[in-house]
Amino acid sequence: MTNEQLQGVVSSIHFSADPACLPALVEDLGVRLAACLKSQVGLLSTSLETSADGRWLIQRSRWVSADAAQAALEGDSCSARLLGEAIWRYGAKAVRFDVPEEA
Repeated sequence: MTNEQLQGVVSSIHFSADPACLPALVEDLGVRLAACLKSQVGLLSTSLETSADGRWLIQRSRWVSADAAQAALEGDSCSARLLGEAIWRYGAKAVRFDVPEEA
């Protein structure tokens, strides 16, 4: 087993929103996204945090592989639907993905 397999592959989703909207993102959407991701094959761990400046909600996940991370966000997955909801319901100004590619 390689060191990468032992540590996992980290992906993150960053939501930028008006600071007044972040509590709703954390309390509702963030919780539902974490629950959705936990149902995905290959997830090792997940966390939710607010950036130091209070403008970003950051959801980080550790996966067994980059393929598992990408599969969790593809197509009509529950996580893909929730990301769309972040924009139209909670007014997220930007959603940024950091999903690694296989080497």
